[in-house]
Amino acid sequence: MASRSGVEVKVDWKALEGRLGAQVGEAQSVLDLQVLKDCDPYIPADTLNLRNSGLRATTPGSGKVKWEGPYA
Repeated sequence: MASRSGVEVKVDWKALEGRLGAQVGEAQSVLDLQVLKDCDPYIPADTLNLRNSGLRATTPGSGKVKWEGPYA
């Protein structure tokens, strides 16, 4: 990418992705689990089934957090 200063920067995205792929996946898992934890106080808790469904229905690292239950 060239700028007005004449400096050009080339990034090998494939090599960077290969080196950081494992860390990104691990960070996504931590984030997914933290979202579940942070949402706990806001989930209706008559039987705790809805809250627990978040642990069953979410695959940590997928980037998708979901709850499955009759109340959802």
